[in-house]
Amino acid sequence: MVKPASNHALIVLLAAFLLIALAGCTPADAQPQPASPTPDPSVSPTLEPTEPPTPAPDSAQVIYLGSGPEAAEARALAEAEDLSFSALTALSPDDLTAATRLVVLEQLPENIDALRSAAPDAQFLLLNGDAGQAGGNLSVVVADSLHRAFVGGYLAQMLSPDFRGAGLLPAGNDALADAFENGGRYLCGRCVPVYAPVVLFPVLATAPEGADLNAWQAAYAEIEANRLETVFVDPAASQPEVLAFLMQQNLTLVGGQTPPEEIQPAWAATIGFDRAGALKSAFPELLAGRGGQAFTAPVTLSDVDEDRVTPGKQRMLQKIIDDLAAGWLEPLSVPGEPVETPEG
Repeated sequence: MVKPASNHALIVLLAAFLLIALAGCTPADAQPQPASPTPDPSVSPTLEPTEPPTPAPDSAQVIYLGSGPEAAEARALAEAEDLSFSALTALSPDDLTAATRLVVLEQLPENIDALRSAAPDAQFLLLNGDAGQAGGNLSVVVADSLHRAFVGGYLAQMLSPDFRGAGLLPAGNDALADAFENGGRYLCGRCVPVYAPVVLFPVLATAPEGADLNAWQAAYAEIEANRLETVFVDPAASQPEVLAFLMQQNLTLVGGQTPPEEIQPAWAATIGFDRAGALKSAFPELLAGRGGQAFTAPVTLSDVDEDRVTPGKQRMLQKIIDDLAAGWLEPLSVPGEPVETPEG
């Protein structure tokens, strides 16, 4: 027979084991967590100092002022150098920033001095200028009218079966007339025709700048008796009415400006200037900061009638153009020494 006291001890022992077992099964996250300190509202939080963000620099910029065909070349050159490009029809000093690297101008704007002062570190390039304008941060592309006249004289003689070439040129420009005659004579020396009337070609007629149709008709009448075959028309004479009159004379025409469509049947070629090519040559120089230069725009041919100006003739002309651009040909005559005649 078990004693009551022994039963009581057994019960106490079992209860102790049960409590130990229960304590061992309590999950770890059920343990009490330390309380977070309560912030004191009277104390302002301390902020760590931070650097302000650095603004991204403006992209280097090329600006083109105008709407001519050279704008496409300027854009292509800028994009090839990862430069931003803007084509504008008006430009003020406020449009220029420290990021402006190059401004290409078709014509010289009235506010050019203010523009150059607003961007002294930028370079400016004038596509239609003369060498005397270059200086400081202004460069120019020079389209040498003497080169065009020389090529015009050469082409007029080339296209005339009996050397009967002529030119219509502005009056008062002896150098232009000299260059035209030298170009013709560079082809044929003493350009003497086979048939009468026998004169030395090329011949030329002149009228004042801004002359009307009547004045150019009168100028042409002075050389018409020479039975002309080809006429070079300087831009000073390239009025639609003048060209229509010349076309009625059954002439082959060449000139310095693209003619109206109705003149095309008589047109052999246009003698112009490659300003886009000059811009391409100038671009790396100006981006490097080497301004104040004069860049020559080479002569170029367009509106070519290949039945008249055949590929072989074009190659001959290109050789003349290349030699002019390289300085191997001088369009003006070399002044001669005075000749002393013997007495008696």
